[in-house]
Amino acid sequence: MSKVSNRLQAAEKVGAIKNQEKGAEHRDAVKSIYFIWCMWYVDHRI
Repeated sequence: MSKVSNRLQAAEKVGAIKNQEKGAEHRDAVKSIYFIWCMWYVDHRI
């Protein structure tokens, strides 16, 4: 278990560094994709 959790923590650290480098652009892209998906879901829910 400890090996797996250590790997996950390391991956989270690397991911956090990459996310900081990408910054607001990455967050805006995720928000826009999520928004588009929500609109599509509402349209096709019927």
